[in-house]
Amino acid sequence: MQINLSDQELIELFRLASFGKLIRGFTHNMNGLLQNLSMDIEMLILTFADGNHQDDHTSKGICTRLKRLEEDFDRMNNLLKISSDRVSQNEEFIEVQSLKDLIQKNLEFLKFNLYFKHNVEMKLKLQDNLPLVGSLPKNFMLALSWLLEALIEELEDQKIHGLTIETVSGKSSVKIIISTMGGSLSEKFIHTLKHYTLEDLNQEDFRANDIGIILGMELFETGDISVSTQQDQDATNIIFTVPVKTKQE
Repeated sequence: MQINLSDQELIELFRLASFGKLIRGFTHNMNGLLQNLSMDIEMLILTFADGNHQDDHTSKGICTRLKRLEEDFDRMNNLLKISSDRVSQNEEFIEVQSLKDLIQKNLEFLKFNLYFKHNVEMKLKLQDNLPLVGSLPKNFMLALSWLLEALIEELEDQKIHGLTIETVSGKSSVKIIISTMGGSLSEKFIHTLKHYTLEDLNQEDFRANDIGIILGMELFETGDISVSTQQDQDATNIIFTVPVKTKQE
């Protein structure tokens, strides 16, 4: 059986499929936090039940656990906000957010990948004066999130332990430079990034991450976003040049 989908239908289908991965990451992160909260609450109950919570040593232990509880609650709250932003269909709300904030939120959520969370040193060099998402091409953040998801899977495959994201803001555009450290991306990843198009999806079998790259590049091209790469044995740079609309446009 063959199902024919328009380009827009395919993009929408993959967008919905990516939410499944988002829910998986949300569940993993939330379960870990809930387990920590449960253990700390149980220990506090046992401590108070003993009636020996007045001595200094026990009091310090209680303060430590209460501080950890507060931190875990803050993480849960942040995770809920990030998840809500990713799932939200309110484009007006997304458009008034800073590019810097949304890049940071996307990276925070991508820590559902345990290799990325525990093995990759992440360096952010994001300027404070970055434009609002509403002044960038439509669906730019959606396409960028797909590329980042595919990228962290590639980092694990290639056992790369460092990633830098830097921004350079100009008058009519902003450059986003994503660089690996201590290893380069595979030729297959770069080839998929630079050469495959939507037409190729009907001719070859691709992994989900490859499809995300291809669909993302299609959206970049639609938005007149140029993408270039630089590569050697120790690093790969992916440079996005994103046009920024002026207030008059």
